[in-house]
Amino acid sequence: MEELNNETVVSSENVENPTVYRKKIELTDEQKKKEGVSVSSIVGKVLMYVFLFIFVVWTLFPLFVGVIASLISKRDFLSGEVGAKLFPMRRTKYDLIDNYREIFFGASSKTAFLTEFGNKTEFSNVPFSFVFTCILVLPPTLLGLLTSAMSAFAFSKLQFKGKNWMFGLLLSTMMLPGALSLAPSFSIFRQILKFGTLWMAFPLFVPGMFGAATCVFFLRQYFTGIPTDLIEAGKLDGMGYYKMFFKIVVPLSSAALIAQGILGFVGGYNDYFGPRLYLEGSCNFKTVQLILVTIRTKSDSDQNVPKVFAACMVALIPTLLLYFYAQRFFVEGIATSGMKI
Repeated sequence: MEELNNETVVSSENVENPTVYRKKIELTDEQKKKEGVSVSSIVGKVLMYVFLFIFVVWTLFPLFVGVIASLISKRDFLSGEVGAKLFPMRRTKYDLIDNYREIFFGASSKTAFLTEFGNKTEFSNVPFSFVFTCILVLPPTLLGLLTSAMSAFAFSKLQFKGKNWMFGLLLSTMMLPGALSLAPSFSIFRQILKFGTLWMAFPLFVPGMFGAATCVFFLRQYFTGIPTDLIEAGKLDGMGYYKMFFKIVVPLSSAALIAQGILGFVGGYNDYFGPRLYLEGSCNFKTVQLILVTIRTKSDSDQNVPKVFAACMVALIPTLLLYFYAQRFFVEGIATSGMKI
């Protein structure tokens, strides 16, 4: 039997009655795709890449404008020339990093930078606000992720009475908007804590250490895909629940945990309403978002707009670095949710 193109040649080697005949074989669509590339597939790929390119440009253009605007001097910004605003190519006496120097050190020129290093202005408070924001965001992100993961492990792999009822009650809390409980929570904390002091920052990170319903739901779906045989093997080896969690579940779920950690950090880092409610007017400590709003509201004229853009670009640095570092873990954790491992 021989194959020639799309035909199969079948020969009979019987000496008395030798016969040779051909049988037409129809190729499937998958076989035709393997043998050659069709025009429709090429057109489809071209359209897909064109759409993705337009989407990338549409997404990154505001960031590009923000970077350019942060490098514009007062003279270029107030000149009214569109080209000078977007592409400040002509030489001026202003330094391109003048706006960033004032944000970090409170000095708007090289002379002021050398003589008035670190004077107390709204712009020079930006570096300290990063430290204070991390103090408020990191504990609930790390400890809240741990408690949520342990709860998800219990709901997915352990057997106890009332498990489904308790999980349904937990999910019902996701249906309540956060603004609904904000006013009662603020009233309670104001009675317990001393208003006008740094103690009012505790409601911003202490409740988050006990986990979140959304994180528990996501991780439970991921942990369900882990084979139960691994948990049973751990029981046979004499492992306890905590050891099974840290030795078996956590290593297999690193992508999902990192994805939830990124979401938790970005959500706390970008939170504005909570710090505005508890910290505004109560103490001198402010988060990054509050500092950005303060800089914008206290700008006496449009000449400070480039400095506002520079402050926004600086505020983007932590989240961009975090995303670029953990990008593959984030995509993997989201894509494999609910799938069998």
